[in-house]
Amino acid sequence: MRRPLILFYRTMKFIIREPKSNLIFLEQEKGWILSEQINSKGFYILGLIIGIILTSLFEYAIKSFTLCSDFSFSFYKKLYLIIILIPLHEFIHLLFFPKIFNSEVGFSLRTAVFFVTTNEIFSKSRLISSILMPLFLLTIFPFIFLFFIRNDTIAYFAAFNLLGSGVDIVSLFLVLKQPKDHLLRFGGSNLYIKKEETSSS
Repeated sequence: MRRPLILFYRTMKFIIREPKSNLIFLEQEKGWILSEQINSKGFYILGLIIGIILTSLFEYAIKSFTLCSDFSFSFYKKLYLIIILIPLHEFIHLLFFPKIFNSEVGFSLRTAVFFVTTNEIFSKSRLISSILMPLFLLTIFPFIFLFFIRNDTIAYFAAFNLLGSGVDIVSLFLVLKQPKDHLLRFGGSNLYIKKEETSSS
């Protein structure tokens, strides 16, 4: 049986397989319950549809409101930007992970998407920040720059990122609907929640 390709940097891993379920915490810590099963083709297809719709609206916004009035997005033009964009996008997600080096960066052959995951515990606000930051830094901020400079490469970079952020937006809605006073963590591709314990005075 072929073993997955794993490259180690300290304890961070790069893997080529599905996110592996490590559910030891369910036995060691009481109170964790399964909230969402997110590793499905439907999940990623919905994210792709949202990404395509938002990118079309984004193209219109660039042409209508920025200096790139003749911008026309074509997926196969400036495709090389994806080589830079994907690792940068995932790295920004990682910056907001607790204990960044206890994380996995990987590529799923089944769904053909890159991902980052960890078994560490998130607060709801921290997980939302991790989900949204690539969208803000790689799409919203470059869009603002286009009000002052005319540069198709920046426009394409922002558009490609928005196209790939559709899955992040679906993930965001899944997280937003979780109870406010709960902690969150991933077990493979599943999202688990646990009521946050408050110390009584």
